[in-house]
Amino acid sequence: MDKTKGVFAMEKKLSSATADKNLIIPKGQKEDTVFYDVRKPPFKIYGLYEPLTEPVFRRIPESVAKGMSDGAHFHHANTTGGRVRFKTDSPYISVRAKMGHSSVMPHEAMAGSLGFDVYADGYHERALFPPIGYDGFTPVFSVEPVFCAMSTFALPAPTEDGMRDITVYMPLYSSVDSMEIGVAPDAKIAEGGQYSHKTPIVFYGSSITQGCAATRPSTCYCAIVAGELDSDFINLGFSGNARGEAAITDYIASLDMSLFVYDYDHNAPSAEFLRKTHKPMFEKIRAAHPSLPIIMMSRPDRDRHPDKAERTSIVRETYESAIASGDKNVYFIDGHELFEDKYRELSTVDGIHPTDIGFLSMAKRVLKTISDEKIILK
Repeated sequence: MDKTKGVFAMEKKLSSATADKNLIIPKGQKEDTVFYDVRKPPFKIYGLYEPLTEPVFRRIPESVAKGMSDGAHFHHANTTGGRVRFKTDSPYISVRAKMGHSSVMPHEAMAGSLGFDVYADGYHERALFPPIGYDGFTPVFSVEPVFCAMSTFALPAPTEDGMRDITVYMPLYSSVDSMEIGVAPDAKIAEGGQYSHKTPIVFYGSSITQGCAATRPSTCYCAIVAGELDSDFINLGFSGNARGEAAITDYIASLDMSLFVYDYDHNAPSAEFLRKTHKPMFEKIRAAHPSLPIIMMSRPDRDRHPDKAERTSIVRETYESAIASGDKNVYFIDGHELFEDKYRELSTVDGIHPTDIGFLSMAKRVLKTISDEKIILK
């Protein structure tokens, strides 16, 4: 039985003359499009580990991932938080990517789990995602937005030389082996703008941190926080597999960070496991970074787990112990505060993973702490 018959039939139906043309996903690219490897100048890649030399894009060294769980090893090559930045005067761009693994899950939008997200001059331009019927394993696809012509809103005026500053966010839950940007044959390409804060914010946590159920790669709360602050960032969310292991703790401690944000009690198998790992993780990172601002959070509370209160108290105890020792750069956010009361029942897809409303609420609460506490980023 052809399991894809239904979706292909839907695609055919949407392609009819009576369909809303905005529902049709364009395929392919212009015949004269010229493609460039994003691993080569003037493109710059952010949020990934050694992206110019690793054979595939990763977020951490494979050796570190192997020191964690099998699940973390699987997810370490998901490109959540990965971004490509450049400038171009091309009237259109295409993205061509070879996907090592493509994630299709019922509670996630494909635009987020395996799509690319394009911003031009700070404005969202288009989400690039496969057409209906994509089987999740086809190794190459290309889709094309045309700036202005296909936009649902006006773009800001380009600079005098006609160049636009482009950021392309990479998929949240898929792996990318290689990626190319396609532009018009006579288009110019230059290095993109620099972040105001070049030393990244590092986020560590569960599937929520990784961005599960965000509709686009840029609507994960980590991306919203960093985007609001114009900061580079690294997303170390490991869906179902954030457990504060020594391997990932040591690796995070080795990073140059502007701010560290972590919550992983969703993935701790038990409250006792969390108790044994949470404070040691903090102490290891604090020893390596004596003055680093660190925000620790308990999980968003839409999940009515029976031991939530105990887990929250464990995280709070780590915070209070640090404060008692004289630490002036540690901050605590109770997970109950992460979703706004007015929209609490609209904040998750399944009682756990945030909708975009939930992610925005989380981002606003983290940004409030950064603002209220006058945390200075590098």
